[in-house]
Amino acid sequence: MQNRQLVLSRSSLIRAAAACGIALLGLSAGCSTTAASDGGGALLTGDTSGGDGALANDSGSGDSGSTDGATIDVIVPSDIAADAKAPGDTSGQTDIPADAITDSGPGDTGPSDTGPSDTGPSDTGPTDTGSAGSDVASSGPGWGTDNQSGSVQKVVTLAFGSASEGCDLTGDGKVDNTMAGLGGIIGSKIQDAVNSDSIDMLFDPKSYNTTGTPFLFNVLLGAPTAGSTCKNPTPGCDYTVKSSSYVNKTCDASSCTAEVNFPTATINGTALKATADSFQITMSISGAPLTLTISKVQLSGTVADSMSWKTTTGGILCGYVTDTDLNAAIDALPASALSSFGGAATVKGLLPVLAPSDISSTPGGPKDAKSLGLKLTTASAVITGLTP
Repeated sequence: MQNRQLVLSRSSLIRAAAACGIALLGLSAGCSTTAASDGGGALLTGDTSGGDGALANDSGSGDSGSTDGATIDVIVPSDIAADAKAPGDTSGQTDIPADAITDSGPGDTGPSDTGPSDTGPSDTGPTDTGSAGSDVASSGPGWGTDNQSGSVQKVVTLAFGSASEGCDLTGDGKVDNTMAGLGGIIGSKIQDAVNSDSIDMLFDPKSYNTTGTPFLFNVLLGAPTAGSTCKNPTPGCDYTVKSSSYVNKTCDASSCTAEVNFPTATINGTALKATADSFQITMSISGAPLTLTISKVQLSGTVADSMSWKTTTGGILCGYVTDTDLNAAIDALPASALSSFGGAATVKGLLPVLAPSDISSTPGGPKDAKSLGLKLTTASAVITGLTP
């Protein structure tokens, strides 16, 4: 601002000199021709210092001009490069370049510089299907006692028990396993299904303990994790859980209730005992699935160890299969699956001979179901995620 004042002062001086020059030519302009004995200091009002008069309160030295006579010289401040450049500068030092100028312009009212909103697809990436670790629980409901597959088991062997291997389902002190007679016909099919991963049954325990305190474990259907080369019966293999294992088929925040579970399992020392209302096993018959629904299930076996569930040996899974359910499962098979057995009609005709009905599915009712005892063992497994 003072720079502009300086320029204006110099312009005014020139105009003043011009005006007085006109007076000297005899044209009255109201300008005094009195000589300036103080070096022309009278050009600015209030300047009594004898300075050059270019700036108000300028304490610089005068121009030391002689008596001006009739000519008033145009005065140029002697300190043009001095304190006139920056307000408040009393040092008298040269201010070139001038002090930085504060930007007092209007605020930036332009559009926001944050860019458009991100409306692209979700950036969450693919489902985590890695091996067990601290992030396993985040990829699903959390499995095992510790939500990271702790104590999870996989059934690694499964076979029909003999007539003397099973449970007492009627309370008469005798083993009931009439379906043992089918072992010679379809028994090997079950283990083949386990080895080929057609049957991957996973036990998912909650609060595993060996103190006799009841705890729940779910029975889940699994499949090898994509890319896994780990094969049955190797312990610690990676599996995903099929969503069909759960009641609502998604196992989301609303429900993670398994279709099959043992709600009050107990382990006293090493002895496992558990019961469930029903249990489904699917085996392959000539490449076609045969699903058996076992009711009033009992499970027993010997486990290791006390800190976490590592193995189950000597396992026996017992219950009964109703004639209605068994016949429906046979009818659901394609004709080609039973052609080597003579067809569905032949198989159903042989059932009363090979596996006579020995259980009443309703108290006091007719014997309309067949007792079953299956032998099994388990080994540790890792659940890495949930798949359709």
